Amino acid sequence: PEQDVFRLFARSCARKLQDIELDVLGVSNLRSKENIGLNAQHYRVVLCTAATAGRIMTSDIPKNHFSYIFIDECGSAKEISSLVPIVGVGIHEGRITASIVLAGDPKQLGPVVSYDYLTDTTHSVSLLERIADKGLYAKNPLTGEYDPNVITQLRNNFRSHPALLELPNRMFYAGQLRAKASPDKTHWAVGWDRLPN
Repeated sequence: PEQDVFRLFARSCARKLQDIELDVLGVSNLRSKENIGLNAQHYRVVLCTAATAGRIMTSDIPKNHFSYIFIDECGSAKEISSLVPIVGVGIHEGRITASIVLAGDPKQLGPVVSYDYLTDTTHSVSLLERIADKGLYAKNPLTGEYDPNVITQLRNNFRSHPALLELPNRMFYAGQLRAKASPDKTHWAVGWDRLPN
């Protein structure tokens, strides 16, 4: 329900209120001109960027308040960015107090590094990529499968034409992806005069 959700925006977003949907603005820290304080502990679900999660760490919210931390698109985030919510919100008195869910694909676009001198540093690797083949996150060498208690690999692709999926499927996913998109999604441009090929 709406009353259980709180969207925590960075303070800089207050300058761009016209770009935020009214429904989202209404359940956020920017819902009034006073830019209301951080009262996220009254909500079951708090949505924010990894960087903005640092504000939760410095707030009055109890450090063991959250049961789960979900980091979406973790495969494209710098490792240090992913650690902000984990260390700042999910650890209390040296103990992990929340279940951590890293969502993303370490085989897709990784962190964008703007400076050449950072290319060969940890800034060019995501947390998801770094742990993907280690310990309990690694594939079982006998079966070639991940432990389903730890990793869920989405294999059905509902967005791509089978021909577009074929090469990356073979190169990166050991042929495990399945093209499941309906023809109305994959063939909508077939015969279109602006695509002569």
